Amino acid sequence: MTELNFDKNMEPGQIKNTVIFKKEMQYYDEINYRVRTIVPFAKNVEKNTYLFTRKELDDFLNDTRECGEYIISIRPERRNPTPKYGYLAQLIIDNIRSEKSTERAP
Repeated sequence: MTELNFDKNMEPGQIKNTVIFKKEMQYYDEINYRVRTIVPFAKNVEKNTYLFTRKELDDFLNDTRECGEYIISIRPERRNPTPKYGYLAQLIIDNIRSEKSTERAP
């Protein structure tokens, strides 16, 4: 059986607390979040998907406590999806495109 170590400073239900760098916080502050919810009390049960900024997510979380909609998932959306050719290859392709566009300029 796995034993969980709970810190006395943690909130009820919280199972982990990790210190992060400011750069990581900036990343999470700047990305969007995909939120999925269910509205069980509608005539037809609805499953909704939203895309929010961090500020909009905060507002939404405060508002959902007052209605019958409940959250089934929240996940971060990458700012830039993984390039088709891999990170290094994409940098090379972007560099080549940039050089070609400057060659065409008068």
